[in-house]
Amino acid sequence: MTLCIKVFKKYGEIVRRLLLEYGLLDKSYKISSTNDHLLIPISDRVRCKNILDMCRIPFEVVQCNPPPRKTREGIRDHIPAHDLVNRIVIVREKVVNEYGGSRIIEIIRKLYPWIEAIYVKYGTETDYRVSKLKLLWGKETRYVIHKEYGLKFYIDLHRVYFNPRLSTEHRLLAEMVKDNEIVFDLFSGFGGFPIHIASLRRTIIYANDINPYAISCLLKSIILNKRRLKGVIHASIMDARLIPKYYRSSIADRIIANLPHRSLDFLDTYNYLAHRGTILHLYTIGNTVDDVVERVRGRMGSKWLIRGYRKVLDHSPYTYIFRIDLQRL
Repeated sequence: MTLCIKVFKKYGEIVRRLLLEYGLLDKSYKISSTNDHLLIPISDRVRCKNILDMCRIPFEVVQCNPPPRKTREGIRDHIPAHDLVNRIVIVREKVVNEYGGSRIIEIIRKLYPWIEAIYVKYGTETDYRVSKLKLLWGKETRYVIHKEYGLKFYIDLHRVYFNPRLSTEHRLLAEMVKDNEIVFDLFSGFGGFPIHIASLRRTIIYANDINPYAISCLLKSIILNKRRLKGVIHASIMDARLIPKYYRSSIADRIIANLPHRSLDFLDTYNYLAHRGTILHLYTIGNTVDDVVERVRGRMGSKWLIRGYRKVLDHSPYTYIFRIDLQRL
């Protein structure tokens, strides 16, 4: 018998993406369902339990008998790491160096015969964190409509930082928000967090970014999802250090600071916006969670209590992006 995660259907997509992200989804079997639950095949009971417990998602580990998944003919087991964005595939520079451009084109086009372009990502540049993309195959594409959990996002690929691997994090954080909160997303980018939050909760979200193209994408995404949004999103374009000039102090119930390389440089803004009990989701980069927690505790001081953490993404070999959850005392 195979082991499966039994989870309510409303959490199914979050759990599936989490397990896929950590390499714990047993891809040799299909996901099956009962009346109210999904049964998701897994490869490691202990690691799955640790991850889902940390995310506070109700689940059970059960024995199951899921249907086997058919293998796709003509595609080898080793598929280059890539991101699929609508009809665009993006691969990292190191993947091209490993496989070679022509081999990547061959494999990816067999896997997705309907795609329109393959891009290579050469890191990010400028304060806008814009992806440096070079066309490997297909036609030049600037704008795409990306979907996450049924929500639509307007993305300017060449002017906005975008990583589809953050979709699970967008949803997990949005699930934490409660109705009637006032939320500040200080580095909102194209609006991943604000749109997800507004789709789930009756909140007010102040979405700010220094990149005008990112805010333009957010405004277009608000229009695309207007029938699904319960909350209200107010957008602004400025350096987050200027926030105290335009907003009342102690107004935020929750602050999102997703600027991993520099999030610890904006402590004055966090302290200005926060009141007792405010939650701060601080994203930062480090090698181990112990190192990150020690560094954050040292910089944030005695006014903030660390409540939890999550390893969000791999950034580079032995370096990761972490979310540290803090509460203002």
